[in-house]
Amino acid sequence: MDILNHSASLILVDKTVIDNLIQTVKELQSEIKTIKVKPFKSIFNNQEIKGLLGIQDKLLKKYRDEGLLAYTQVGDKYWYTWDDIQSFLHYHREEAYALAG
Repeated sequence: MDILNHSASLILVDKTVIDNLIQTVKELQSEIKTIKVKPFKSIFNNQEIKGLLGIQDKLLKKYRDEGLLAYTQVGDKYWYTWDDIQSFLHYHREEAYALAG
């Protein structure tokens, strides 16, 4: 067979090194199983948007009234999409600058 014609190298490794490696792999597998990916939320209510932007009711109402923050109204509920938030932040974005030295 072709396999017999290839030269092989044999590396000796201490058993404790192998045992430690196996234990580390098992620990990593266990940690990977516990990681939960939080689904991305794409729509937010007033409470959530206030928390995200760090603002109070009055300022949120001002942003809506002045057309600065897009929203959807269903009855007496206001809803904001991730795109609404991104547009608002992009509009108010200030580019970073550095002083020429």
